[in-house]
Amino acid sequence: MAIIYMIAFVSTVGVGIVVPLFPFFGERVGASAEIITALMGVYAVGHRLFGLRFRRKGFLSRFLLAIRFG
Repeated sequence: MAIIYMIAFVSTVGVGIVVPLFPFFGERVGASAEIITALMGVYAVGHRLFGLRFRRKGFLSRFLLAIRFG
């Protein structure tokens, strides 16, 4: 169970790091404000949809059990 909590924590920290820094990366590559905003929206929606999809079906639990027990 601790592994699942650690994976959830790392995922949350990853989102917390990516989202605030994303506009700076976008400006560095020459993206406009509209493109940066659209990409941040797509990232948030995708993270939400895929996160719910995998959690609902127990994907993470089955994946970890498969790794552990082969």
